[in-house]
Amino acid sequence: MFKNLFKPKWKSQKPQVRKLAIEQLNLDNDDDRTTLLTLANEDLDQEVRKVAIARLDELEILTSLLDRRENAPIKESIYHRIGEVISVDVDSSSDVETKNQVQEKIKVLAGLGDDAMIFNYVVKNSKQVEVQLAAIGKIEVQESLEELALNARVVRVRQKATERLLDIGALQRVASSAKGKDKSVYRIAKNKLNLIQDEVDQRMKTSEKIRTCVKTRNARFKDPKKMMLKMVIN
Repeated sequence: MFKNLFKPKWKSQKPQVRKLAIEQLNLDNDDDRTTLLTLANEDLDQEVRKVAIARLDELEILTSLLDRRENAPIKESIYHRIGEVISVDVDSSSDVETKNQVQEKIKVLAGLGDDAMIFNYVVKNSKQVEVQLAAIGKIEVQESLEELALNARVVRVRQKATERLLDIGALQRVASSAKGKDKSVYRIAKNKLNLIQDEVDQRMKTSEKIRTCVKTRNARFKDPKKMMLKMVIN
């Protein structure tokens, strides 16, 4: 009984008590940070781990958790927290430090997989345009890119999203919406549509040439007189 009185709450057998203890940890204290990481890594209760992960604030540690074989809910929590940390505004009065922090965030984004949710979250919530652009560079889902091309607050983000669009229907909708309102986005969408049309026209011309050549060749073989003439000439 007395032993339990002096036991830290984060060591309690009750998950709810451990979750409350996590909220009380002082992250300026090295021992508390170590405790938090231990709970995020090793607690037997999944919900306790999620609460601990939600308080981690170092990208290096969070990305290291992705290297472990985790179940889907835990991985989702890690990805969500990475998105939150990346999206936090840079806290520095030094231009050099600010640049370094932004570069670190871009590096982390580049090393992530193809989880569209985290990239969409970063684009919509990050305060750094460079980070938003890096996140867009990882998005492949055309519906997400279309939505950003139409609604993103920053023009460079709308431009980048439009540049990555491949779907003809999406490009047509973006061009139609941007016409007269968003000149640069409209121009990018129209140029891409023109390029796609040029490629289609070129493929059709090539296919037509091939069909004509095949048709001409077959006609020669079917005409005995032309075949005899060809043999005499040769």
